[in-house]
Amino acid sequence: MSTEHFSITSESYVILWSPHRKQFHIETVDDRLRRNRRIFKLGKPEGDFIALDYANSYAEAVEKQKGFEVQRTSNLSDQTG
Repeated sequence: MSTEHFSITSESYVILWSPHRKQFHIETVDDRLRRNRRIFKLGKPEGDFIALDYANSYAEAVEKQKGFEVQRTSNLSDQTG
């Protein structure tokens, strides 16, 4: 997880993880909040993505996602080895 400080805006990005699908997803904070409000309004879940971190740019989000991928691979190998 990032220790740097920055302001989260609607144009910031969020790095998401789906335990069910076992995949990452990156989207803007604005898009994620819009989806969450729709879920709230309709009263039914839409996927199982959880937020892992935020980024100021898409490129930064991709780099953070790569870091999470390395962590996940390492953690899984620790459990099986």
